[in-house]
Amino acid sequence: MFPLFYKSFKSPNIYLLVLFLFAFQIVNAQSVESLEAKKEKLEKEMEFNARILSEIGEEKKESLGELSVLKKQLEKRQNLIETLNQEVEDIGNNISQMEADIDSIQQTQAVLRNQYAEMIKHAYKSRSSYNTLLFLLSAETFNDAYKRMKYIRHYNDDKKRKVEKLNAITDTLILKIDNLEKGREQQKLLIDEETVEKDKLNDEKKKVDNVLNGLKKREKKLKIDNEKKQATIRQLESEIRNIINQAIATDESLPEPPPAKVKLSSNFKNNKGKLPWPVQRGVITAKFGKHQHPDLPLLTINNDGIDITTTKGTSVYAVANGKVSQIIYSPGFQTAIIIQHGNYFTVYSNLKKDVNVSKGQEIKQGDKLGVTFTNNNGKTELNFQVWKKTTKLNPERWITKN
Repeated sequence: MFPLFYKSFKSPNIYLLVLFLFAFQIVNAQSVESLEAKKEKLEKEMEFNARILSEIGEEKKESLGELSVLKKQLEKRQNLIETLNQEVEDIGNNISQMEADIDSIQQTQAVLRNQYAEMIKHAYKSRSSYNTLLFLLSAETFNDAYKRMKYIRHYNDDKKRKVEKLNAITDTLILKIDNLEKGREQQKLLIDEETVEKDKLNDEKKKVDNVLNGLKKREKKLKIDNEKKQATIRQLESEIRNIINQAIATDESLPEPPPAKVKLSSNFKNNKGKLPWPVQRGVITAKFGKHQHPDLPLLTINNDGIDITTTKGTSVYAVANGKVSQIIYSPGFQTAIIIQHGNYFTVYSNLKKDVNVSKGQEIKQGDKLGVTFTNNNGKTELNFQVWKKTTKLNPERWITKN
C-alpha cells in the first residue's frame, strides 16, 4: 500500500539550493559592476586627455606638455586593459561556477523527476477510490481512521509540493542557462575590446617614442627655454613671498575665514586632502619640487606648485573661503591671484588678464576667479600653489584624489 512508499520518500531542500545559487550570482554581479564602473571612469579620463592632446597637437613641434599628457594617457590605457582583463577573468570564473550550478541543478532535477515518477506510478496503482475507501474502512478505531484520512491528505499535498519544486528548479535551470549564454557573449565582447585597447596602447607607445625623440633632438634648446621658465618661476616666487610678508605684517592675528558652504573645515589646515580642485577637470603634468625631467636629463624642473593641464576656456575656482591678497601680472606667468586663508595662502597663476575678482575681495569656496590662459602652442595649463606663511607646500597633498 502507498503508506510505506510515502514514508520512504525524501526530497532535497531545493529552496536552500536556489537561494545559495542566486546569492552567489549576486556577489559575482556586484564584482563585475564595480569593474564596469572603474572602466567607465577610465574611459572618461582618457577621452578628456585626448581632447587636451588634440589641442596641443595643433602645434606641429613636439612639446613637453604633449609628452606629459601622452604618458598619462598610456598609464590610463594600461589601467583600462588591466581592468578589462580582470573583468574577463571574473566573468570566466562566473561562467565556470554557472556551469557547475547547472550541472548540480540538472542532477537535482533528475532526482525530483524520478521521485515524482515513482509517486505517479504508485498513485496509478492505487488510483481506485475503492482502494482508498478500503484503506480508511480497514482502520480498527475511529482515531486510526482519522490518522489515515489525514495521511492521505498530506500525501496528496506532498504531490503538489513536488510539482512546485520541480517547476521551481526547472525555472532556475532555464534562467541559469540564459545567464550563462549572456556571460559568454559579454566575455567575448570584452576580449574583443581588450584587443582593440592593446592595439591603441601600442600606437600610443610609438607616439610617445616619436615625441621623445623629437624632444631629445632639441634638448639643448629646451634647456635654454626651461631656464627662462625657471627665472619666471623665481620672479613669481619672490613676488609671492613679498605679498605674504606684507599680509603677515599688516595682520598678525590672521583670523580664519568663516566655514565654507561645502563640507570643509573653517580652519584651513584641517582640509588637507579634502580641498576641491581649482578646475573642474584636469591632468597633473608637473609635480611639486625640484627634480630632473625623467626623459630629458639636461632639464631640471623646479616647481613651487603643480601644473594642471586642461582644455581651452577652462574656468578657475577658489578652493576655499578667503580674501584676495593680491593680483599680479607678468608675460612669463600671465595673471596670478593670491588668496589668503588665515595662515595659509593659495596661488593660481597662468590666468587670462581679465579676472573675476579684485584685491581685498572676500570670496567663498567655489567662486570663479578667472579663465586659464592658453599659449600659442595650444597648451592650457594652470599652476596651483599652497603656502603656509612663507613655506611652500605640496598642493597634491591638499586637494582630493582625482
